[in-house]
Amino acid sequence: TAHEISKSIRQSLDISKTLNTIAETLINSAGFSCVYIKLFKDIEGNSLEVESSRKNEDVNTNPIKKLIVINDEEIGELNIYPKISIELSEYEELLKYILPIINISIHDSLVLRSIMDYKNNLEEKVINRTVELEKAKDDLSNTNNLLKAAHKVQSNFFANISHEFRTPLTLILGPVKQMIENTKDQ
Repeated sequence: TAHEISKSIRQSLDISKTLNTIAETLINSAGFSCVYIKLFKDIEGNSLEVESSRKNEDVNTNPIKKLIVINDEEIGELNIYPKISIELSEYEELLKYILPIINISIHDSLVLRSIMDYKNNLEEKVINRTVELEKAKDDLSNTNNLLKAAHKVQSNFFANISHEFRTPLTLILGPVKQMIENTKDQ
């Protein structure tokens, strides 16, 4: 049963498919009459609502309840309904061996889910950052153009002012120099 669970789970690491595969394998290979798996947290402690149930026949027994524990934290529960014809101690012994495999399989699926979420968020962050950088580049280009225009206006302003001062001073200095040169009296 443990081999069947681990073999079938490797085919898909999607959490819903993993839970369905575990439930099916417990019914088909281990001989349980009904299996109900519910996760209420992911490995990061965030709320998660994922369920899976499989039923092979009518349930006439009380369930065997096991907690799904990952990293010392309860993240879900496993309810298994044994068949009446098999002793409860046999199921308990079987669960002792396969529960760690079930926990590992669920852990792997949740880790993959977290990695995929991170990857998708990372791609989104890169796209957003690229858009921000393009906008900053455009803003910088506009600022550079404004600074060039301001420098040109400033240069023209000072050229005009110097021209406005120089022309009248030249007109005044020319005759004054002539008067000074023509005057012999100190």
